[in-house]
Amino acid sequence: AEKSEAFLYMVESIATGRDDRVLESTVLQLYHFSMSFPWPQEWLDQCRREYEAENVEVFLDMPWIGELVKVAKVQIGDLGQMTRRALELCQEEHGPYMYEEALLSDLDMLEQLQTPETYRELGNAVRSMGKWKTLSAKRDEQVDPQIRDTVKGIREEVKKNFTKIRDTYFYAPPEALYEQMKRCRPMMEQLLDLTKEFADCYTQEKRKRNLCDFNDLEHLALQILMERKEGTCTRTQAARDLADYYQHIMIDEYQDSNLVQEYLLSAISGEVEGHYNRFMVGDVKQSIYKFRLARPELFLEKYDTYQESGDLCRIDLAKNFRSRVQVVDAVNDV
Repeated sequence: AEKSEAFLYMVESIATGRDDRVLESTVLQLYHFSMSFPWPQEWLDQCRREYEAENVEVFLDMPWIGELVKVAKVQIGDLGQMTRRALELCQEEHGPYMYEEALLSDLDMLEQLQTPETYRELGNAVRSMGKWKTLSAKRDEQVDPQIRDTVKGIREEVKKNFTKIRDTYFYAPPEALYEQMKRCRPMMEQLLDLTKEFADCYTQEKRKRNLCDFNDLEHLALQILMERKEGTCTRTQAARDLADYYQHIMIDEYQDSNLVQEYLLSAISGEVEGHYNRFMVGDVKQSIYKFRLARPELFLEKYDTYQESGDLCRIDLAKNFRSRVQVVDAVNDV
């Protein structure tokens, strides 16, 4: 109704079909994701700041760029593992030994990509990577055709996935990506404003009907237990009273906790006073609720930092009486 140019540009960019349903689902997705954070509005404001990089170097220093480099290198490492598997097949008794030269060349190129540390360096290396060698056309009746086809299939999968990594993460130099991000900024600001407006209207409607959803229960509880001032958190008297009341806090399936739940549980524990009374049990390999915004990294951070003795003690429950070794070994390989 306002005919705002920036708003209309955002709508046309996101809802490219015949109606605005894509925009609706995008706003809902953004809203639900924000609600998995203790202070959703702050998280949305942080999203806005991600688009405020003053120049390309500031852009390249952003935390998510570093995470992107890590993800890309892990994926490239997986392609190296696949290539090693293909080489093992070549070296079997009736394997296609004539493919070994090309596969060794593939492996060398992929391993070289583990050296670059920065996005710019890795992007340059990926885009300038040499050509894949052609597989030898030599024929040998001793070679098992099934193993040969398996090796060919693995290699094609490696090449296809490498192209996907390049085209997803490194399709252009950083300067071009930065310019694209600058052009996206007005659109993203409008989308974030719309999401915040939706959150406000939705909250008002729930209050009018005297309703709470699950997110409300978590965030209203957080308001009772924690005070947020100028980016810092302090426990309320209610939280301190509850911390005195509870002797032990036991949490099952800890790998599926999110940040809101982490704040709630730490608020009512005795950790601030040095009384470590939280007991957490979990298995990160059983974390299946990332789509519901669980944060398995909360579990991993404690697993990596807790010691085998002391106040922050880690006990590995390494014996399993329900699984056969064949099952566990197979799952661990995957």
